[in-house]
Amino acid sequence: MDEDFRAGFASYTFSILFANFTEFAIDEVSKILNVSTELRKLDRMFLKLQGMVYRMECSRAYLWDSTHYKSSIAWVEEANGLIYHISDILEDISLNLGLREGEKLVNGNLLIDKFLLLIPRKISGIVEDLENLIKEMGTDFLVDLVKQVPKVVARKQCCGFAGLSNPTHTIGRESQIEKVVEILTQNDVPLCITGMAGIGKTVFTLCLCENKEVKKAFPLLLWVSVSAEFELVRILRAAIESVSKESCYLTDLNVLRSTLQELLLSGDNFLVVLDDLCVEDLEDWNLLYAAFKVESKSSRLVFTTRNSKVASFIGAKMFCLQPLSDEDCWKIIKQRPFINNKMHNLEVIGLEIAKKCKGVPLVAKTIGDILHCLPVNEWDSLVKGNLWDLPQIENHVFPIFLLSYCCLPQHIKKCFSYCCLFPPEYVYKMKDIVLLWMAEGLIHPIDGRRIEDIGREYFEELVWGSLFNSGNEYFHDFDGSYTMHEFNHHVAASVSSSICQRIKDNQSSYSLDRVRHLSICHGNTQSNGLHSFSKCHNLRTFTLLCATNIGPNVPTLFKNFKVIRVLNLKCGGITEIPEIVGNLKHLRYLDLSSNNINTLPSSLCELSLLQVLILENCTSLMCLPDKFSRLTNLRHLFFDVKHQIHQMPVNFRFLKELQTLNAFVVEAENGHTIEELEDLNSLTGSFSLIGLENILNGQSAATANLNEKQGIIELELQWRSHHERNIEYEILTGLQPHKNLERLLISDYRGTTFPSWLWYGPHYMLRSIYLRNCECCKGLPPLGKLQFLESLTIENMTLLVSAFTSLVDLGVFPSLKSLVFSTMPQLIGWGSGEYDMPQLTDLKFYTCPKLKFLPELSRLSSLKCLEIEKCEGLDWLPSSSASMESFIIRDSPALSDSCQVGGKNWSTLKTIPFVQIDQLVMPTTPQQI
Repeated sequence: MDEDFRAGFASYTFSILFANFTEFAIDEVSKILNVSTELRKLDRMFLKLQGMVYRMECSRAYLWDSTHYKSSIAWVEEANGLIYHISDILEDISLNLGLREGEKLVNGNLLIDKFLLLIPRKISGIVEDLENLIKEMGTDFLVDLVKQVPKVVARKQCCGFAGLSNPTHTIGRESQIEKVVEILTQNDVPLCITGMAGIGKTVFTLCLCENKEVKKAFPLLLWVSVSAEFELVRILRAAIESVSKESCYLTDLNVLRSTLQELLLSGDNFLVVLDDLCVEDLEDWNLLYAAFKVESKSSRLVFTTRNSKVASFIGAKMFCLQPLSDEDCWKIIKQRPFINNKMHNLEVIGLEIAKKCKGVPLVAKTIGDILHCLPVNEWDSLVKGNLWDLPQIENHVFPIFLLSYCCLPQHIKKCFSYCCLFPPEYVYKMKDIVLLWMAEGLIHPIDGRRIEDIGREYFEELVWGSLFNSGNEYFHDFDGSYTMHEFNHHVAASVSSSICQRIKDNQSSYSLDRVRHLSICHGNTQSNGLHSFSKCHNLRTFTLLCATNIGPNVPTLFKNFKVIRVLNLKCGGITEIPEIVGNLKHLRYLDLSSNNINTLPSSLCELSLLQVLILENCTSLMCLPDKFSRLTNLRHLFFDVKHQIHQMPVNFRFLKELQTLNAFVVEAENGHTIEELEDLNSLTGSFSLIGLENILNGQSAATANLNEKQGIIELELQWRSHHERNIEYEILTGLQPHKNLERLLISDYRGTTFPSWLWYGPHYMLRSIYLRNCECCKGLPPLGKLQFLESLTIENMTLLVSAFTSLVDLGVFPSLKSLVFSTMPQLIGWGSGEYDMPQLTDLKFYTCPKLKFLPELSRLSSLKCLEIEKCEGLDWLPSSSASMESFIIRDSPALSDSCQVGGKNWSTLKTIPFVQIDQLVMPTTPQQI
């Protein structure tokens, strides 16, 4: 191979773009085209341009109102557009070379065609464009711009404790202050006060320091405003000045530490506050913490930060400030004395103005300052106008929110700005947004790691940085739902400039010249508007965020979307996907959910880069294209295979990158057998294996290789019909899953016993087991040995007479919380043996007509809820557990009669707070009686 040519692709930037190049193609093209020198030059200049854009972005918040900054906006837009253009051209070259790998050779060389001959010209054109753009900005101008940042930062720093000038700063925070005072006085771990920009972290902490209980516990206060990059010498010097009330000029770190320690030892118990702290290195934190740690003193460390990640790696207690109510924002606005004097009948319009604050105290205070100077008859203009058009907001408030963006790592900034495609009220799911970032190439791959896991870390960074909000004060649930505050959303829209466009209303014309990412948020978009979208040949994203009817426009859109990567046509009123979908060669993400589609064209299988295909709620779609296995880069297939497909496409084994697949239907024919799953070891999440009756034997079942599929945490094993082969035990034995499995459902199993992997060996991570229609089993396996099992449901096990014949053999279910028996025609009782089940809270019996005996409830010390339904043979209750809170009986006549007031079981029930017999709630508490 020509090593000089290969060097042209050596940088990280181009290693991604040329991922589809083969060694064959590179060898052949290097011999023919002699472009290696130009490629190396392109590589260098591209990285230089990226560096210039990066430095410009880092200075945004500090130089927002400078003439330098404003004059550079157009240049940044031009640079971003060129970066996209370069990426599109290089990927086009890559794709075309990849397609030519199998073409015939002429005299031992790759067949030369018009496209190949154009490659040198294309690369030279890109290099020329880069040179011109870099010259236009000029290195001297950029250096001068960045030099101003330290000066601005220095002006914004302060180190003293000013105290509270206005006691009304506690508005809306009274209950939160009480919570934090309790945390501070009863725990000796550091306390992190976090939240988005402008939410009032500093003021809240000031209020905390003024609290009587806090002052009593910690008479000495050390307050340091960090407000810049972490610098330990400066922080310690400021702390010394805070204690000694004298200027400190020490520079040696060891001397600073010892001086501070001496001062702290000689004084009272102390509280250290580090305001606006930004430290992401654990070693830096350890040095800082050690400097303030005095063993003989009772001390606490409190720090405020936008980035709560530091709280996670140092073990600090986190408290996240949430937005205030509109009423509280109005109270803050009214604190301006002159506004109070104007208050005649202005509450209604005042609350409307307060709504624009979106719960942010900083904005409320600024609006109060604006209204202070604004005649009352002009207040209405503030209600109707755009908040960001006000100079006070744009010049003084917006840069504070922008700083959160500037502090992000460069590789996460584009992920954040991409989110402006969604409306401010949009609810984000981490898994969904990560797939979009992946499709757009915004996630930088790292060898040996799943791209989705890296994307998850990106999302977590945005959560830690308070740019996504979970609404929880104490912790972040990364698998939960998140929102983006409207002000952060405005930042995302501002920094994305003209690259991202969200269509919010039924306009007939849009400015789409530079748009690369487009979303439609209006269901009545006119056909002429859709026609204008089709002219956007450079679109990478086209997404519908509302139900609309674009079906007739789909062929035109597909024809013109030359470089589209993300195409979301969910609820698009589409009945047919045209064959030209196969021309969308750059497509990575396709969502056709909730459309009345009957079939998918075979050309779909030509989309070699497709990573995500979403076909949820396409109820008329019953099959996938025959050549579906050609989609070898497919990672996520969202489709109800379990209920909609009766036969899988042939040769699924080629989809080795597949991670999301909700089910696989096993058939006996070649290309559809269980062996197709052998190498699909990247599967994650929930997975159903259906049609197990078509597996030849246990050895064949083992080829599914389930014990190597580490990402599957929920597994269903289902038989659909049965043969007289008596090998189901052998098959189930061969389907042993990985030890990471948490939830297991076995359905329609006809073996008489269960294999030992269900309870013995590595599968102690199982948390939920559901055994359904196991009609030949006479007893339960010893599941009590599973240390982490929390939920057990047994349904339609028709031969089971005694629930647990000997719990001494079964174990004691140390973690079991929920136990359900349903449709058990022969079940009579619980059985003998030990059955403490110390964590059991819910016990339910449904349709057990022969049930006569319940366990001794008093031994179930944690039991809260007991439900009995359609248990006609039961008329007796044992003494209840003292922990019982709810007892419900339905359609069980004998038991219902005995549980009436004065009945033989009434004495057992009368101490339970809630008792319901059929539709009647019984009076059991003194108040009810």
